Amino acid sequence: MTYREAREKAGLSLNEAAEKIGVTRVALWLWESGRGNPLVSNLTKMAEVYGVTVAKLDIVAVPPQKQQKEETNG
Repeated sequence: MTYREAREKAGLSLNEAAEKIGVTRVALWLWESGRGNPLVSNLTKMAEVYGVTVAKLDIVAVPPQKQQKEETNG
């Protein structure tokens, strides 16, 4: 389940979720779009707010754009 899917399943807007997690909506948007990754503490809070386990959330260690560049260059 992606971060966005989990948020939407919890019935939260981007602004509502960011407020409950304690981050900016820009930070949350970056995580959802794959342009950044949350700290473990934020990931844990996100799972709690969304009512899922951390294991249910897709955790991406490398943002998709960087991964794509590495595959192209490698």
